[in-house]
Amino acid sequence: MAAALPPLLIFVWLHRFQITIVDDHFRYSSLFGGVRCLRWGEIEKAETKIDTSAKLGPIYKLILWPEPVSGDKPIVINMKVFGKADLSRAFEFLGPKLQSKSNFSIFQRD
Repeated sequence: MAAALPPLLIFVWLHRFQITIVDDHFRYSSLFGGVRCLRWGEIEKAETKIDTSAKLGPIYKLILWPEPVSGDKPIVINMKVFGKADLSRAFEFLGPKLQSKSNFSIFQRD
């Protein structure tokens, strides 16, 4: 029983990370962050970031910055737990709002 516990915990941990895109709503849920949702029009910008200096939180991040008038905090998404197809769909949804300062890609380069 004890040997099965770590894989079960990993499964539960991974299952709690979800990105859901319906119509113009972007919804992200995580184990400790709960559920956060923004409409496309409420997103000022989005960016990918590799942050190796942070003591807590994900290293590979997709950050959604809400419009300043909303007063909401940015949504920080742990990109490492999602597959390429999921991230590609999220990037497609964000379209021109997605900015990146680095030469970061989830796709293999030729």
